[in-house]
Amino acid sequence: MVVVDGAGVPLGICIASATPGETSLVEPTLKTMGRRRRKLVRLIADRGYDSNALRGQMADQGITFISPYRSTRVTRTYEDGRLLRRYRHRWVIERTFAWLASFRRLSVRYERDRKLYLALFHFAAALIALLVATRPELVPEPHAERVWPVKSVAISSQTLRPQLALFGEIVAGRRSELRALV
Repeated sequence: MVVVDGAGVPLGICIASATPGETSLVEPTLKTMGRRRRKLVRLIADRGYDSNALRGQMADQGITFISPYRSTRVTRTYEDGRLLRRYRHRWVIERTFAWLASFRRLSVRYERDRKLYLALFHFAAALIALLVATRPELVPEPHAERVWPVKSVAISSQTLRPQLALFGEIVAGRRSELRALV
């Protein structure tokens, strides 16, 4: 489990087997954050973390816990649609997972030793933090007004007869004469 800040930099990492539920991994992961945990205001999680006990535990610590309910829940005690608007920002953690997946040794997990795997995970997190911190700022280019030259022509009303030289001459009106041009 990984906790990230608003820019996607990993702040806390906890490695566990696949068997424990996500709600039991929240507290050990938050403990790995150290002093930065005091600054934690809100925690956005997916549906796997839906638990009233976890919601109450986070509320006791002064952390706003934002997680949609599972579709099978009948009573939704803590549901507040206004808070779920912040759930749209979950793409930040998904992007961090994609960055971590770019490290092949992490995504495939060649390492059997848990400590070595955790060390590689911390190295990848430090590299991501370095890349985010040294990211160049994009300077927006000023938008120059585009100008196109336009020619104007004076228009006067006249009586004109169309003349098309195809295989003869067509004269406007009821009469037409067709002749070969040879």
